[in-house]
Amino acid sequence: MKSKIGLLMKIQVMRLCNPAFFTNNSDNKKKRRIQMTLVGGVVLAGVMMWYSGMIAYGYARIGEAAVVPRMMTGTCSLMLIFLTFMKSSGSLFGSKDFDMMLSLPVKNYHVVTVKFMALYFIGLLAYIVFLLPSLVVYAVYTGPGVGQILSMILMVILGPVLPTVLAMALGTLIVAVTSRLPHRQLFSLVLSAGVILAFVVWMSGISMKGEAELANIGVSISELVARVYPPAAWAASYVEGRGIGGILVFTAVSGGVFGLFVWVVSRYYIPINSAIASLKRRQAKRARSGKASSVFQALFRKELRRLMTCNIYALNTAIGAVFLLAVGVGVLVMDPASIEKTIGIPGILEHIQVIAPLILAFFVALSPTTAASLSLEGRNRWIMCSLPVEPIQIFHAKIALNLVLTIPAAVICGICFFIKFHPTGLQAVLLFVIPASYALFSSVFGMFANVKFPSYDWNHEQQAVKNSASVMISVLGGMLLPMIPLMISLRFPGYAQAISSAGAAAVLIIAGVCYRKLKNTILYV
Repeated sequence: MKSKIGLLMKIQVMRLCNPAFFTNNSDNKKKRRIQMTLVGGVVLAGVMMWYSGMIAYGYARIGEAAVVPRMMTGTCSLMLIFLTFMKSSGSLFGSKDFDMMLSLPVKNYHVVTVKFMALYFIGLLAYIVFLLPSLVVYAVYTGPGVGQILSMILMVILGPVLPTVLAMALGTLIVAVTSRLPHRQLFSLVLSAGVILAFVVWMSGISMKGEAELANIGVSISELVARVYPPAAWAASYVEGRGIGGILVFTAVSGGVFGLFVWVVSRYYIPINSAIASLKRRQAKRARSGKASSVFQALFRKELRRLMTCNIYALNTAIGAVFLLAVGVGVLVMDPASIEKTIGIPGILEHIQVIAPLILAFFVALSPTTAASLSLEGRNRWIMCSLPVEPIQIFHAKIALNLVLTIPAAVICGICFFIKFHPTGLQAVLLFVIPASYALFSSVFGMFANVKFPSYDWNHEQQAVKNSASVMISVLGGMLLPMIPLMISLRFPGYAQAISSAGAAAVLIIAGVCYRKLKNTILYV
């Protein structure tokens, strides 16, 4: 069994990153794209490691170092559940390598184990980047013994197991429930978005209750993490001096849950994949009469169908709009004290009217659909390139899709902020104008990045949606450009309106430059 799992893992790794590509390939442009992706990933990992270390350092300086292992383990685990759920769609079922896997002399549980391990190693990397630096800082300040150090290493190694299993179990349940429905992708998308919203609402409710009337911040956070994610308390028990029982329970539960998940999914792996494949074949045979429409309408409908039929694309690009709606509803129903506790910045409500436009802009620019829309054409890009239309017309449809998602969500969220905080005059105007400016920037900049760094040779949509240079560039740009004026506005609240207006003007200028470049772009097969 080990040799077969090792062989399957090698196949997965070679499909993702084949070392022979760099030695036997003369495509310098593609090499540079991959190198830029790696450099961007290293920079992002470095920022996350620095942030993790600084959090631990801050708690250590105020004498609360004891809270670090449990708090950071719980935080990292909850983040991993969320991120793994967003990328678990298609990782087990409906993938293009299903027929190839079945043709190999392997059993179902071999395939399921390898699929799980692929996500586990990604989670392990996240733990190394986000959890390990904080544990190192904790060790420097507390001087743990050999047993505690080994326990911390075990926390990092086993930590991703339960979050990955939970996220994949949710994804598997959604696929199983919707696999035989007539509009499977739509139902699956709605259920997945519902899970994300429920997770966000649940976390907000927990944080509000956990921070109320607690004088000691260390005790507060420890109790909060234990209530939200009990395995974090088990994992940190020996490090915190509470005996070895907790880490033993954590190890046993992690191994048991992993084995149970593989066993259950293996039994239904072929039936669910077969149901999805047969549904795709039935849908492919349906002939429909065409309707006359303009070029833009036809291209826009094509982009909308692509979004609605690819869950991983929809979840990872529409998440900003989903968060906007959740923020708007949350602001409308919560009292001001609860809002301040949820944000976690004391006195933030004093400046909320002037910084609200930039908060909305952050979510608007977070994950544009355009950053991956060109790459998703994949091996069928020849159809796009052979259409009797100008490339800019294709880009208009892709840009319009992102605007249709983000601007209505920003308007609804802006109305909620307006009702709650009653901004007047220029504040009310900026509440809607600034998010719209960043939505336009994000759409055009994402399209420009995807044109410059397309990734057509993917085996699964996940590679184009999450692992491409254009997506990384767009997400970093969408996060930094609203955050910079937001941080400056918090430092100089009296000039917040001028700062946010200048930021909006700057991104519109960048969008204009990118659009001019797009107009001169020629697409090749």
